[in-house]
Amino acid sequence: MLRYFPVLAALILSSVAGAAEPCDRVQRSATWSGAPLDIAVSPEAYTEVVFPEPLAGILPEREDGLRYFENPFPDRLFFTVDDPEYHAIAIVQGKTGQSYHLRLDARSGCPDSTVKVLARGTSAVSAVPDELQRSTRRKLIEYMILGETPQGYARKQITGDLSDREIIRQGSVGIYLTETYRGVNYTGYVLLAVNEGRTPYRVALESIDFAARGLTDAVGLVREITMQPYDFRLGPAPEYAADATDPSHQGLIYLVTDNHRRDR
Repeated sequence: MLRYFPVLAALILSSVAGAAEPCDRVQRSATWSGAPLDIAVSPEAYTEVVFPEPLAGILPEREDGLRYFENPFPDRLFFTVDDPEYHAIAIVQGKTGQSYHLRLDARSGCPDSTVKVLARGTSAVSAVPDELQRSTRRKLIEYMILGETPQGYARKQITGDLSDREIIRQGSVGIYLTETYRGVNYTGYVLLAVNEGRTPYRVALESIDFAARGLTDAVGLVREITMQPYDFRLGPAPEYAADATDPSHQGLIYLVTDNHRRDR
């Protein structure tokens, strides 16, 4: 039942229908130790790099031949190249002041799919970033991730049968509305993603055009979106999991929209 965001549902369906990876691309984690991290990119696909904190900016050594997208994900970048022989360093600045150096190399075969950059001394297990817990000046999406209610917002739990709250199905994953944060200027939505399939599944949020007219008409301009786990990957349903070490089959999607910015 496409009860809450039918336009968003249609956009998700149209963006992922028929999409198929040309090869078995690599997903991996890399610990930042001060040395440049090697990232394989390609003209035929996007490579996602997830950082351990929200980002402040990026300075590529060579801009010609490189394309990257910073928004609406505060903690990640998506890279592709126009030059099949592209090779350069990109410096990415985190909001804590930490700089990350990426060595971007075009690869004719399979590029990296997702590279999760880990802070030194951390593991690949997803958790709420420490900088969010310490921060005293947070954005709405950061309050949502921490499960807290910011001043001036009305927080509402959406209850009832899951089938009545379903927004969209993407492959084996159902996405359901679970909570809203309503303020004067912004509205936050918390969505529950549940993988009911036999195999792991990556939720394809990055393929949605968040500036599309229909979406902005329905919910306003999407300002930020992120997901836990941060690599967007859900494990198989419990009845199909091989053992207890498999990733959770559930995740949370956090979406913030601007109440006053809509296409006319």
